Amino acid sequence: MDLVCEYEQMYQKQQRFTDLYGQLCEQFERIRKTAEALKLPWEGEANRQYLIRLESDLLRTVKTLDRLFLASEHLKESIAEYQKTEGLIRELIEGLNV
Repeated sequence: MDLVCEYEQMYQKQQRFTDLYGQLCEQFERIRKTAEALKLPWEGEANRQYLIRLESDLLRTVKTLDRLFLASEHLKESIAEYQKTEGLIRELIEGLNV
């Protein structure tokens, strides 16, 4: 009763999720830098409104990235628990066959 194939699939999906998260962080950093550069040339009410909206959007994006990071960590923990439980069940079954 070995589910290594299923574990491998979970691990590959977790790795893919982690890779995508990294790419998303890189893209966000590029967007943040571009948005920051736009702060300089503007003046007046339009600039103030832009900065307020920019800060709000950046904060929401950072919070979303934080939640995605936590999801990745939970996924890693879940896979480890899955493996641990699978090992315990295997030991129990092998003990019954003795």
